[in-house]
Amino acid sequence: SVPLANYYKLVLSPTTGRTITLPNRDLTIYNNLEIKGASATARALINGAATQNLTVNANLIVTSGNLQFQNVNLQNLTIVGDVNVLAGAIFDVANAGAGVNNSLTINGNLSNNGIFDMRTSATRLCNVVFTGSANTSITGTTGTLTEFNLLSVNKGTNQTPVLNVDVAGTLTTLSDS
Repeated sequence: SVPLANYYKLVLSPTTGRTITLPNRDLTIYNNLEIKGASATARALINGAATQNLTVNANLIVTSGNLQFQNVNLQNLTIVGDVNVLAGAIFDVANAGAGVNNSLTINGNLSNNGIFDMRTSATRLCNVVFTGSANTSITGTTGTLTEFNLLSVNKGTNQTPVLNVDVAGTLTTLSDS
C-alpha cells in the first residue's frame, strides 16, 4: 500500500477521550483542514515522531475538540488561508515530551474564540509567523486565551501591510517578542 501524502479536504472528528494522530510524513491538504472533536478531550495530534511539514492550502478550522502540536521533533505547519478557533475549541502545544520550537506560518488571519496557546511551558512551544502582502489580523470576541511564544510579522519588503490585533480575554507574548 502507498500512504497518502495529499488530501483535497481533511476533517478529523475524534470522539470524547479519543485521539486521531496525523501520519508520520509530510502532508499537503489542498482545501480546508477541519477539527470537529466531540469535546475538549477529543484530540487531533500533529505527529511528532519525526520532523515534518504540514501545509494547508486553504483554512485551518478548529470547530471543536483539541488540535495539538506534539513535542520531541520539530513540526512545521503552514496555513495559506486563515486559522479559526471557535468557541470551546482548543489549538495548543502538548505539555509533555522533549521541548522543541514548533512553527506555525499563517498567510491569512487568526480568529480565536476558544483557546490558542502556543507556549504551554518554556520549552514546549510553537513560534508563529504572519506572512503575505495583505493586511491581516488577530481577532476574537470570546476567546479565553491567546498566547504566543514568539510572534513575528514578515510582510515582505513593502511597509504598507499591517497585522492588526484586537482580541477579547488574555493576549500573552514573551516580553521581548
